[in-house]
Amino acid sequence: MSKYARRGLIGLLAGLSASYPLAMTQETTAGLALGALLGIAHSLAFRPTPRAYANSGMTAAALGVSALWLFVLGMGVLLPILLA
Repeated sequence: MSKYARRGLIGLLAGLSASYPLAMTQETTAGLALGALLGIAHSLAFRPTPRAYANSGMTAAALGVSALWLFVLGMGVLLPILLA
């Protein structure tokens, strides 16, 4: 298995596990697909730093919170205003 396929698989599993609780609170399960795609993108965009696991986890969490607010604002607030 190549290095990028392994990182992509890890990102897929991380994105699915992180987005599962959020997707269960929504009417659709599109959040699972979005979480999977973002997990893959994050794992391929940022390479792991040796012996800095806490730092990598905190970076991923900070980017995830920012992305969540972007999607909530975009889909929940701005999209209905623009479509009205």
